[in-house]
Amino acid sequence: MSSRGNNRKNKSVPKVVTKRGRKKKKTEQSESEPDDPNDESYEPSEHEFGQGSSAVHGGGHDDEMGDASDEDHEINVTLFCGQKKAWTSTSYIQARRVNAYTLENDSPSPHFHTKVQHDAFFGHLLNKNVYEHRWIDWEFIDKYATINCLINKFRHIRLFEFVKHKCDWNDNIIRQFYATCEIDWKNEKIEWMTGTGRYNATIQEFAIANKLDYAHIWGSHDVWNENKLMETIWYEYYEAAIHGHPVKYGTVTGLKLVPAVANKIVRHTIFPKSGNPDAVRDHHWNFIHHILGGRTIDVLRFILKNIEDISCSVQQNLYYAPYIMSLIIVKTHFSAQNCDVKHKGYGPFRASPQLLNPPEQEGNPDAEGNNDANGPPNDAADPPSSLHLLLSFLILHGSNGDLLRLISLIISCLTSNKLFNKVCKLVWPPSPPTMFSSFTSPL
Repeated sequence: MSSRGNNRKNKSVPKVVTKRGRKKKKTEQSESEPDDPNDESYEPSEHEFGQGSSAVHGGGHDDEMGDASDEDHEINVTLFCGQKKAWTSTSYIQARRVNAYTLENDSPSPHFHTKVQHDAFFGHLLNKNVYEHRWIDWEFIDKYATINCLINKFRHIRLFEFVKHKCDWNDNIIRQFYATCEIDWKNEKIEWMTGTGRYNATIQEFAIANKLDYAHIWGSHDVWNENKLMETIWYEYYEAAIHGHPVKYGTVTGLKLVPAVANKIVRHTIFPKSGNPDAVRDHHWNFIHHILGGRTIDVLRFILKNIEDISCSVQQNLYYAPYIMSLIIVKTHFSAQNCDVKHKGYGPFRASPQLLNPPEQEGNPDAEGNNDANGPPNDAADPPSSLHLLLSFLILHGSNGDLLRLISLIISCLTSNKLFNKVCKLVWPPSPPTMFSSFTSPL
């Protein structure tokens, strides 16, 4: 091969750049023409990005320009005038499973290394929703004694700072990341393109950018390869039916308050899921179980494995935008001022704060104030159950005590109707009669 040919080949591969010193490639773009939605496949032409473009069909990018600007810019998708690739699920997976940076640079655009990346962006990713993550408002959670125990639990497993980390993002920069991202697990490296620059970072740098303790988290418990939590285990996170709460296993209906809030935190940060918000799916149970049990989770591996899977899927929305953007801002020349999607805060049940307050105590303090809210309940002033007292009278004076005791037991197990108890209190003295003082409830 001639020296000219060697120079052409060497220049066709975008340079791997650090935060400074990157040279941009020349692009001159013209007005766009409408896409043809009826064409299912295409061969990009040298005019795809307009007259004078440096994109050469099948030949990569040979020209470099000494642009004084050092900033990466979002792709101007309005200038695209080619035909979009029509992907099937199978063809997309097959094309995307190959590490793009081991292939020739044949992209018709300087924003991508290969034509496959280019086609993935314009033919698929440009139409996908970027999930709106939330950062967790710990100050809101700290106001409620019923759920603020989660603060120490998240501190213990080193996720407190991560879930409250805030970073705005740019949707098309996130889409370009998904089009160009490759993860080298052996060397713990991430490689991608932002603007026309090609960048890489270590997994540790990804952790630091997102307030994650790499030394403590990386290599800890692997939820990604863990079997889904057994139903017999997550049943314990539901309220007992005898307390009068409706229960629908596999959903949030009947879920105890603390695991319900833990589930909401996970769904807005570590393991987001669009779709039915009432369902508690798959590995969400594993996260709830490990968080409440104080077990450190390798969220780094879990998030990056999810990103890798999403990159090869035509079905999933695009998750983890604030965490991807945190890395991009640190490692590239893209300005945070161009992040136009705001990362909003989240307080679980903020719209229904009554759900976070402890239930009101039944009964009133006696005249001397012995029923202290901070002390043990006053059994004399507030009997354990007015229903029990009513049944006790029937048991002592009925003709069939054994049968009545059985009825008492059944009703005690199946009933916790507060309204019924209040009705009983209206017709029963505040203190139990002397005749019942020696009676012991069947329960």
